[in-house]
Amino acid sequence: MVNGYYSIEQWEYLICTGQLEYPINFINDKTHTEEDLEEWSKHKYMYATTDEEYDELVAAWKMLTLDNLTNYNVYDLENDPDRTEKIGIQKANMLLDSAKWTLNRNGEAYQAGVDDVRCKEIDGELVALDLTLMYPRGNHIVDTINENFLDNLAEVGIKVTLVPEDMEELLKSYYREKERTTDMIYLATNFHVIVDPSITYSTDKTAHHEIWNNTYSDDEDLWYRAVNMRKTDPLDVYDYVSKWISFQERYNEVLPTIPLYSNIYFDFYTSQLQNYYITAHVTWTQAILEAYFGEDLEEEASEEAGEGFEEFDD
Repeated sequence: MVNGYYSIEQWEYLICTGQLEYPINFINDKTHTEEDLEEWSKHKYMYATTDEEYDELVAAWKMLTLDNLTNYNVYDLENDPDRTEKIGIQKANMLLDSAKWTLNRNGEAYQAGVDDVRCKEIDGELVALDLTLMYPRGNHIVDTINENFLDNLAEVGIKVTLVPEDMEELLKSYYREKERTTDMIYLATNFHVIVDPSITYSTDKTAHHEIWNNTYSDDEDLWYRAVNMRKTDPLDVYDYVSKWISFQERYNEVLPTIPLYSNIYFDFYTSQLQNYYITAHVTWTQAILEAYFGEDLEEEASEEAGEGFEEFDD
């Protein structure tokens, strides 16, 4: 499970977790010009001219982490691999109490194990955490949700009813082509080639612009941080990652969408497929155009170079 609007293979995540080399250029050539120095000064976290400067930049990059994100797992898997204590349930109860979801359906004090759901008075009306989740009819995710979510949610006073729907009608609800009848919709999706959450979480009220915000998010702070990311100088990687972390922290706090999992894709192919560099392309359909079947030329050359030589034991 991830705790933000990211996948575990995105380059920003890899940098923040120390899995990708920091984009620092070490400049020890004394022939650089004043124009070079002026350009480098605009991106001070990317250019170093001495060992001391390089170490300082590495230390600055290491400060860019996702350590401030709240982990919403039920169990503390790192410190409690045997899953002996539902620490997430305790945290959820504390959050709900602090948010004033402390009443039952009769407007009296909520009692865990006695009342079915938590309620809260909003604008003079008693609102219950009695929610509905639409999912694609026939999708096996319903088994996972039943096994891993519903009981835990009920334990903290939240009721969720699963509502199956044909995919065509579900998408109409998602894309605002019809009125929504459920509180949540389950869908899986991929990130766009250019990840721009300022569109996904836009609060722009301009006519016809709201169709891009299918999450119905209305958090102005989240949108501001997303727009701030988009306005970054494309060459200033450090500044962008800093803003990306800021966006993730706000997303993690308000959760306009709830990430359930992140896929990891593997490509398995024969060693006779040459020039297939999937990580250098967006999809396999692009990578395959430059690929061909044949022997590895370097390996073949190495074998030919070794012909005519024999090894003898002393």
